[in-house]
Amino acid sequence: MYVYIESESAKETGSHPLFTVGFHDPENGGKFVPESDHGGENGREEAAARVAYLNGGGEKIKYRRPGRTPDGKLVQQIIRILNRSEYSSDTADDIAHVVRDAGYHLLENGDG
Repeated sequence: MYVYIESESAKETGSHPLFTVGFHDPENGGKFVPESDHGGENGREEAAARVAYLNGGGEKIKYRRPGRTPDGKLVQQIIRILNRSEYSSDTADDIAHVVRDAGYHLLENGDG
């Protein structure tokens, strides 16, 4: 059965809480397995609609936040960096660091 949890508080995200849809895997000691993330003003409602759909009821929601990827919560990490400080070269370096750590390649100026 799919459920949603408040995976990050508004304080942690710097804006609205983040709700994660997923299920508790009985074959893995009840570990929570995420399926998708929902944030913003309507995050709770989006998560509830997604849970209803995945559990066999309701309509598929028209828009959905991307699910968590195996490499972590990259977008949330970037948002936290942007919310914590004024923009500077250090901010850009911090973002580049978390993006590279997630296994992505950054295009340099002139690359395409």
